[in-house]
Amino acid sequence: PRVTTTTTTAPTTTTTTTAPIPRIETARYPDLWITAIEAGWPTDRLPTLDIIAFHESRGQHEVIGGGAYGVLQIQWSAHKHWIGTEFGITNPEELFDPHTNLAVALWLAEYADEHYGIWCQPWYRSLKTPNKYCK
Repeated sequence: PRVTTTTTTAPTTTTTTTAPIPRIETARYPDLWITAIEAGWPTDRLPTLDIIAFHESRGQHEVIGGGAYGVLQIQWSAHKHWIGTEFGITNPEELFDPHTNLAVALWLAEYADEHYGIWCQPWYRSLKTPNKYCK
């Protein structure tokens, strides 16, 4: 008896579900919220991140102010060593990319939370009363 084997390959399907982003309708910069989520930011921090982006750069990505770069104004001279070590970034203009800037800012926020107990400490001047916003 002869045996015939048939292999059938079905196309792989990917299902993406999109959960609504809480309070995005109140965002000044909804695209920034989406990018922040893609960079790993928790949704409960997005309203404060929106305020920070407004005060730091007015939501603009290619901004340099006092040696700080990008939408969340990452201070290059203060952070370039660990940014290079953690992210391989050697040129501060790489921080103009919103996803990169938000990923670096998240690392910085987590560091601040772990060491100082308040995640938004690096942006305290923008918030004036960070304890009000960064619980």
